[in-house]
Amino acid sequence: MIIKTWLHALEERTNVISNGQTLIEEWYEVMDTEKFSDSHPVNGAVSDTKAEECSQAHYDWIKQAEIAKTPTSFMNGYELPSAYRVKDLVPLIPGLVDAFGNQNGLKKMIDNSNSMTNSEKKNNV
Repeated sequence: MIIKTWLHALEERTNVISNGQTLIEEWYEVMDTEKFSDSHPVNGAVSDTKAEECSQAHYDWIKQAEIAKTPTSFMNGYELPSAYRVKDLVPLIPGLVDAFGNQNGLKKMIDNSNSMTNSEKKNNV
């Protein structure tokens, strides 16, 4: 049911990054499938088949990427050493913005990320 909630939220999204982050935060606050599902009704908007296809694609990617532990963090396709946590990377963000030259570079990076999400959506991934 959680995958259906996630897919439904992404289909109804206005801001992928913001909505995804909110869902993750809400899940870790509740960590109860029934309560989480009750607070995010899907009402049949996502089929069992689509949820199963997405789950299978996710597990296939885990195998391909050889992920053997959680959490595993990636940056630009490279696995970060286990000593890093996502919150440790926040101070690096201003430097990444500078590396892209200005806010337009960051916008381009976000736009590219969003376009990948749209193409994945077309492929039911």
